[in-house]
Amino acid sequence: MGEIPDIYLTSQLLADRSRIEILTSLMDNRFHTVHELAKAAKISDQTASYHLSKFLLVKWTESYRQGRYVYHRLINEEIGQLMEQLMNVSEKRATTSLHQNQTYKRLKKARTCYQHLAGNIGTFFFDFFLESGILKKEAQDFILTQLGVQFFQQLGLDIAQIQMEKGTFIRPCMDWTERKFHLAGNLGKHFLFFLIGHGYLVHDIETRALLISEEGEKFLKENFGKFE
Repeated sequence: MGEIPDIYLTSQLLADRSRIEILTSLMDNRFHTVHELAKAAKISDQTASYHLSKFLLVKWTESYRQGRYVYHRLINEEIGQLMEQLMNVSEKRATTSLHQNQTYKRLKKARTCYQHLAGNIGTFFFDFFLESGILKKEAQDFILTQLGVQFFQQLGLDIAQIQMEKGTFIRPCMDWTERKFHLAGNLGKHFLFFLIGHGYLVHDIETRALLISEEGEKFLKENFGKFE
């Protein structure tokens, strides 16, 4: 017997504000405890565990137990992409507190979009790659030029290995705060890992925002010009 997509089940899983908050928190591609996710969604740990059990059943997330704590992480890249697209098409609502406004500003400047870099800095890099000839647009696709291969290899990225990985090598992703493209796909993933691994970007403690370190400011200035 064949199988057809159960869109109704997916829509049911997303039709809850607390679940949306949990999935949004998980878009930083890190493990989070049940308590951390419950706090982000403003619900009890028990309720958060119930929602997370639903995600585990459909293999959107994975869990890992260490001692008394259970950690959860988003593992379904398509759900990460879906969440970003939903943010693009959803009606915007004004922030209602100073804390919300400060969080939004941090997310707008730099954040993770599952496994790639989003926000103002993400679109800044994408524009730079196009303007400098590192990427080239061909019809509806973007390709890495020979200059681009040299550029990323100088940073230490193994382009040949990345091209062999499962999934899309280069994919533009519409950024919900900037309404411009940032770099997604496996190249975008490894570029983000490079920036975090070298300490140029560091995770915000409370959100999926990324902060530019002092070393990161120096790296940006030396390689890309001043980023504002």
